[in-house]
Amino acid sequence: MQRSPQRSARRYSLTMKIGLRSLHRILKADLKFHLYKLQVVRCLRPVDRQMRIAFCAQLQGIIAENNNVLPNLLLSDEAHFHLTGFVKKQN
Repeated sequence: MQRSPQRSARRYSLTMKIGLRSLHRILKADLKFHLYKLQVVRCLRPVDRQMRIAFCAQLQGIIAENNNVLPNLLLSDEAHFHLTGFVKKQN
């Protein structure tokens, strides 16, 4: 695990021929490893606050003009994470 941390727990369980849950228990209880997910964090700049305020004001104006906007509004924060570190963001 320490030599190749990019390798998945699923791949280790297959090569060592033990169950994935058993491997998770060994990693967590015995070796004190903790599973984590990669998170991409963007640094907020001062101009971002102004853009967010402008967007909210624009959205409030749209909602004031048409009350049927909210039931038909869909927001998503989907992203695909790969073991190689590549992140495919879809908004």
